[in-house]
Amino acid sequence: MDEWAIVPLFTKVANGQFSFGDFFAQHNEHRIIFTKIIIVILAFISQWNIDYELCINILLSIINFCIIYKIYLITRSEYNRWVDHLVNLITCFTIFSWCHYEIWLSGLGIVWLLTNTCVLLAILSISGNHEQLSTTIRLSLAAIWCFIASFSAAHGLFSWLALSPSIIALSGNLGQKIRTLLLWIGLWVGTCIIYSLDYQKTSGNYYYSILLEKPLAVLAYFFSILGSPLASGSLESLLLGIICFLNVTLFAIYCIIKLKSKFTHQAAPWFSLSLFALLFAMVTTLGRGLSTIQVAGELSSLKFAAVTSRYLSVSIFLIISLLQIWRLFLSRNSTDRLEQPKIQGKPKFFVYFFTGIIFYLTLVKSIYAIPHAKYIQTLRQNAQACLNVVHFLEISLPPTGCLWEVYPSAPLVQKYVAALEEIKFRSFPKNLDFLAKPAKVYGVMEKPQLTNDYLNINKNENKNILFSGWAIIPNQKELPKLALLSYQGQKSFFTTAYVAFPRPDIAQTLNSEQYTLSGWSVDYPTESMPLGEQVIQAWVYDKQGEQFVKLQGEVKVVVKE
Repeated sequence: MDEWAIVPLFTKVANGQFSFGDFFAQHNEHRIIFTKIIIVILAFISQWNIDYELCINILLSIINFCIIYKIYLITRSEYNRWVDHLVNLITCFTIFSWCHYEIWLSGLGIVWLLTNTCVLLAILSISGNHEQLSTTIRLSLAAIWCFIASFSAAHGLFSWLALSPSIIALSGNLGQKIRTLLLWIGLWVGTCIIYSLDYQKTSGNYYYSILLEKPLAVLAYFFSILGSPLASGSLESLLLGIICFLNVTLFAIYCIIKLKSKFTHQAAPWFSLSLFALLFAMVTTLGRGLSTIQVAGELSSLKFAAVTSRYLSVSIFLIISLLQIWRLFLSRNSTDRLEQPKIQGKPKFFVYFFTGIIFYLTLVKSIYAIPHAKYIQTLRQNAQACLNVVHFLEISLPPTGCLWEVYPSAPLVQKYVAALEEIKFRSFPKNLDFLAKPAKVYGVMEKPQLTNDYLNINKNENKNILFSGWAIIPNQKELPKLALLSYQGQKSFFTTAYVAFPRPDIAQTLNSEQYTLSGWSVDYPTESMPLGEQVIQAWVYDKQGEQFVKLQGEVKVVVKE
């Protein structure tokens, strides 16, 4: 949905009127310079075929796993390799889980995945065994990746802070470490200054007073984001988030105590990854959580945090890093513990048991996400069906009809459609026939209840009227996506309804299960209707026949003030 806002940039690029400011401009709270560059390139290669962007999403996910595996190879232990295999298997499953459906099914998923890729590359640049590269070069490479992350998504700014453990783990004496860290923080501050140039705070109340009024609710939202990769319920995600947070906190304390140990040095990149997830959860809680708590209530806000798919793309880093830290902890060498790190007997059983639980929770989360992914895909298909008839749709106030679901502003949709057609990215039908008397039955518009010959409507009462019926397209396997309502004699539609409601009676009458979901209905506000006597008709769009076909039946209304 948010991608529509990039359409004006396509027009400027096509006309050669773009500037750096067009890429630097805000996209909601974000400055997505590098994401815009990728999307624009793909758009002009493919005439804005979203599938190209979805392929990039999958490619970035594969790259992310490869980088994580590379970091594992750098930090792997010589002991208990079977633990390594378990951890890497769960990591792979977590990254490619269906719980990321919102990211994978959106072109703007690049915003999230590109940021993740840059953060991982920054960690790899510093933590890798690059003996031929000096510390300065490694820091420079990491800074470049953090800079790209900062201008790929707003939370990318925190990549600089997240890399602090890896910066501290670099070789050198205490003075060198302090100077390097101060330089790194200076680069972060400089990036923030550039980011803030002409920055406009987005509209809306951020409800910062809730931090003092409901601190426990704010903390609960924060922990729910952390636990969301393993649970979909409010309390489950909260509990798991607390457990994960306590784990990483205790490990951090342990590493501070054993600052010079091999374990601490090996765990540094994973602490950077977990810190990035923690900082993301913090900024999301402040930016989204406070308003959600205020509007939806405390328990509902936890549910929102637990099921918001796009948040998982970052919060999984906490789970992945904890698994890797536990792997290192169980495989500590004899300099960190008195005996050889071989796990046998009951301890080995518990390792299998807990990794099995994590794998099970990840699997359940993925299965739980499949219906949601299908629903999102259905919305995408409905949006495409709506755009196919965009030139025949009126803009109604109050908002009603499919155009308002494609984008929050229907007038902007029509404006963007015109822009896409101007630069030859899209071509939507404009000259279609209206078949008022079809030879076959395409469906029926049923009369509202309590209606005889006509329906009297008092416009001042501001009530709604329910129009309903069923619709099919004979001799075609797929049902029409939309039923379109018009006033008699007009070749435009004042509202639409999705054909998706159960009508087992129609399936039984027509002796076909494919018509089970052939019902449609729309609750239309009477205040939008013109005065006088009107005859309302329902139509479907036959894409193969390139025509609108009228359904049987019509409703006569008399609108008075």
